[in-house]
Amino acid sequence: MSSTVIKRLPSNHQWTCPKCSNQQIPTPQTSLSQPSLTQPPTQPILTPSGASPQPPTPTPPSQPSNADSQPSATFQTQVKNNSFRIAQWNCCGLNKSKKTELEYFLSSQEVDMILIQETNFVKETPFQLNGFRPIGTERKRARNADGNLIGGGILTLIKSGVQHNVPNSNILPDNDHTSDAHVIDIYLENSIIRATNIYVPPIKESDPNDHRIQNFKPMLLPSGKNCLILGDLNAHSPIWDQWQLRNSIGELIEDFVVEKDLTILDEGSATFISPATGGSSAPDISICGADIAPKVTWTVYPATLGSDHHPIFMDIEVPGPIGQNKPKKNMAYKKANWDTFQRQIDITLSNPQTNLDPNENSDKMNAKLTNIIIDSAKKSIPVGSSRNRKPW
Repeated sequence: MSSTVIKRLPSNHQWTCPKCSNQQIPTPQTSLSQPSLTQPPTQPILTPSGASPQPPTPTPPSQPSNADSQPSATFQTQVKNNSFRIAQWNCCGLNKSKKTELEYFLSSQEVDMILIQETNFVKETPFQLNGFRPIGTERKRARNADGNLIGGGILTLIKSGVQHNVPNSNILPDNDHTSDAHVIDIYLENSIIRATNIYVPPIKESDPNDHRIQNFKPMLLPSGKNCLILGDLNAHSPIWDQWQLRNSIGELIEDFVVEKDLTILDEGSATFISPATGGSSAPDISICGADIAPKVTWTVYPATLGSDHHPIFMDIEVPGPIGQNKPKKNMAYKKANWDTFQRQIDITLSNPQTNLDPNENSDKMNAKLTNIIIDSAKKSIPVGSSRNRKPW
């Protein structure tokens, strides 16, 4: 069995591979190399329109939802320079009080993007949060054939200014009517992260009122070197959950990460506390590709923000500044020196090294002339704030 399944387990644990003999596999001790992230695909980038002002810093909620809502004073969450902070959290219903706590949490913990599961939104529920763009998916099927579409649903919040794209693709099989998932591409400096937000609800086959069928197939999820798969999968395996017995979804995830050479980031910490029994488990899973694994730090937040699940942080080191929708420095045509512009063009055209051949391919000729005009414009038109367009 490949060791990729347990790259980030705690050093005091050893796990038994379910596909092999009873051989125990220790936590790897070798450090991982740092391969470069791949270039972004040539897909359009969706960015928030206009330059949004920075929202005021939210004040802490005056009345937490429960005693576990606020973190301990010793928890350190400082974000390193050139790190992109992603969080995941099963909110167990995103009501007004939790929204207030969520707003303060995102601001105080400097979160760039959060993937939320089990929002319990009904169809087309509007959701707005200052400084973030919401992307939501509602539950498609109720627990029984005649039931209401309550529960489930996912929501991703992306900080304003972070360049991103929402691919128009369905990553779930056509017969999976119970899981919720969507994919978002995040563009950083010369790199891309393909993040999948997913919720797989627990299906109780022994419950006569639960008419759902489990058709979740993780092999269809995005699984490249720059992928992140984050969510509450209700999957249990001793590889990441020492409290619960392995279930069928856990076996599927084990096979998936081995087949696709992925890394499970969970380090053995509990992410869920049962309100009924107080028991712990780890149904919330964080999976990543080979290019992200050596650059990410995984941390469980000590508070639950009124849910029964803890938020989880992934701090990803990036090679340069975080990609933002910064205003471009554009040409101020009203202040242009058109005499200098014309003179620069004449000088360039009269230079034998320019090599403009009238018999040359029209596309090549057009490209050369375009470059001549742009170079002349840079020398004769000052930079301003006017709309960016070609100087002709």
